[in-house]
Amino acid sequence: MGTGGRGTRGGEEVRHDQHISLKRIRLPAVYTAFTSSTSSTGDDIGVLAQIDPLLACLNGQMASRHTILLVQPTRVAASRTFFDFPTVYEAMDEVVKMYEKQLKQLNPTIPHITYDISHLLRFVDDLADISALVFDPRTKQYSPHSKEWVKSKIYENLKQQAGGGR
Repeated sequence: MGTGGRGTRGGEEVRHDQHISLKRIRLPAVYTAFTSSTSSTGDDIGVLAQIDPLLACLNGQMASRHTILLVQPTRVAASRTFFDFPTVYEAMDEVVKMYEKQLKQLNPTIPHITYDISHLLRFVDDLADISALVFDPRTKQYSPHSKEWVKSKIYENLKQQAGGGR
């Protein structure tokens, strides 16, 4: 499961997205350590890509890439938070858990709640903002992804789970 925390508003502006103004963020040493690892031949390698070769093969190696999920549940700027995960799939699972938690809070007396994928995607649409930064070991940078991308990855993840893919 990811680690939650509050981001800062400082930092150098890197890119404007239609959903969020992305800032360059300073990562703890544990995250910068894997970007500068070298193999015995001196070549730079992405340690995250070596964690699980099976996951690395799924979805064009997207599965095993470190992912930072940026979430702003309400229009209040103070509601901004981020979570980090070792894989895209775990980040998308967290969004599903956020929705299920909200369902349980809204329906505390119902022991088993069922929902349709359209309800989950509507929940994502109703968030003030959500985006993901996914590490690319080739460029050693985080690529920004929009709310629509997050929704497509949630759908792919659930489809794969339903088919017994993971």
